[in-house]
Amino acid sequence: MYEDYPSWKVFLNMARNLFTNDAFYKNIAGDAEDILQIDEKILQKAYDDFYCAPNIFIVAAGSVGEEVFEMAEGRFGRKRAPAIELLPETPVANNYIEATAQIAEPIFCLGFKEAVSENPMKNTICAKLLNDIFFGVSSEFYEKAYGAGLIDSDFSADYSNYKHFAIDVFTGISRDVNALTGDIFDELKKNIAPARFEQIKKKHIGRFMREFNGIENIATLLSDCVSKGFDFFKLFNCLKEIELADVINYHKNNFLKDNYVLSILNPS
Repeated sequence: MYEDYPSWKVFLNMARNLFTNDAFYKNIAGDAEDILQIDEKILQKAYDDFYCAPNIFIVAAGSVGEEVFEMAEGRFGRKRAPAIELLPETPVANNYIEATAQIAEPIFCLGFKEAVSENPMKNTICAKLLNDIFFGVSSEFYEKAYGAGLIDSDFSADYSNYKHFAIDVFTGISRDVNALTGDIFDELKKNIAPARFEQIKKKHIGRFMREFNGIENIATLLSDCVSKGFDFFKLFNCLKEIELADVINYHKNNFLKDNYVLSILNPS
């Protein structure tokens, strides 16, 4: 199924070279041969092993009571989940990989692998601020690249934090991927202007506060915090307390020369 979606294909090509010893990049149902072997017993075992209380969290926002928790416990019980072994981390396999697909223009995915931080919530905020400072729609980079036709409105620079690793990913469509990614690396070598930092930090504080205008937004934000192990009630204070030095420190310690993969999907 993933092979039918160019954006997924270019992402998975990046991930399988960035995480050579991790299930992160593997298709959930396996490859075509694995799927052919799936029967009722295998499906039932997968459901019993993984769709259980330790692997599920329910977020309820609004006027809710104890009946929500009673319903969840009655449905999923208190069964323990099977232990999942994390394999040793391995070096990046290839920094550059190309493939083809039936597309009109090249698609790229540039990923940087990061180790687990002692303070993942703070690290996540620093990463998102840094991406917005250098590559957000109000940045000099975005204005120049967009004006030169190297990117369109689909370009994104985002950071995702998981339990045992984190990843910074740049994706988009470009008529000249090598020129664009060269500009990205050049941008990452620049210093952070204090005024720009303050501008973007205020923007993120305002965006965070707007999330509380809707119950659905609150539930989504809370579920995201729970899945990452963040304390929802400390997130705002953590954002307010971030200093320029924190973002500079994050900038210096990441985007290292040997921890990235550039994946390109060219028209066939």
